[in-house]
Amino acid sequence: TDAAVPATCTETGLTEGSHCSVCNTILVAQETVPATGHTPGEWQVVTPATSTAEGLEAQYCTVCHVMLDSRVIAKVSNNVNGVKVYDLDLQYKSSGKLRTEISKDEGAEIKSVYKSSDPSVVTVDNNGNVTSVKQFGLKRGSATITCTVTDANGHTVKDTCTVRIQFVWWQWIVKILIFGWLWY
Repeated sequence: TDAAVPATCTETGLTEGSHCSVCNTILVAQETVPATGHTPGEWQVVTPATSTAEGLEAQYCTVCHVMLDSRVIAKVSNNVNGVKVYDLDLQYKSSGKLRTEISKDEGAEIKSVYKSSDPSVVTVDNNGNVTSVKQFGLKRGSATITCTVTDANGHTVKDTCTVRIQFVWWQWIVKILIFGWLWY
């Protein structure tokens, strides 16, 4: 008996055959089996792309695991692209939150920092929460808030807004009629 040789992705094979063991006459000829060809699998990430380097993905044969094709994955852009902070009017001795719109690439890690131009009028934390500061004499005022956004790559964008402190009618009554401006 002549053993069969299985075909592979790239090599031909042979069917089972037989020959006479005495005179070597072929009784059943072996036939050639064509190579099966590669069976492409799913694309797999070999090296992930980062913000500083391109990545690589490859496609392998599901049978023999030979790499059939590869392609470059573009660098990931993890940048902050812009920021917009909107003006805000607050009543005396009240708090509010700045409306901030940040445009960034998907997956970008950012850090926001807010700063008041006049902390004696209004204070702000790094979440955009603003508070009007108690002042003697019910002073009106305004302050410019600067929002600085920085991404993990060091790109920085800024915008400013104005926070204005306003009084409502009853606050004026407290000041003028009751003379409570020293304690209010």
